[in-house]
Amino acid sequence: RLLPWLAAAVASAPPDRTLRAKPPSSDFEAAAATLQSVKRRLPVATQLQLYALYKQSTQGDAPSDAPSSLHVTASAKWTAWDALRGCEAARARQQYVAAVSAVVTSADAAKA
Repeated sequence: RLLPWLAAAVASAPPDRTLRAKPPSSDFEAAAATLQSVKRRLPVATQLQLYALYKQSTQGDAPSDAPSSLHVTASAKWTAWDALRGCEAARARQQYVAAVSAVVTSADAAKA
C-alpha cells in the first residue's frame, strides 16, 4: 500500500494552470489511477521518487524554501521533489509513467 501522504498527493493535487494549456497526458492520468490500485507497500525510496515526479509534473519546481528538518517526512518529500528542479513537466510525466509501469510489473511478478 502507498503511504497516506503519497496517495493523498496523487488524489488531491491541484492542477497547475500552466499545464492546463497543454493537452492532458492520458498515459500520465492512467498511471496515477493505476498506482492507486497497487496493493503492496512500496519501498520509501520508490514512494518518494513517485511523489517527486508527480509533483514536478503537476506543479513544476519545488518551492525554494525547504521545510524544517524537524519535519522529517515533509523534508524528505521536499528533497526528492527539489532534486527534479528544472526538469520539464513533459519529461517528468514520462518518467512517472515509466516508474509506475516498473512498479506494476514488479507487483505482477511478485504475484506469480
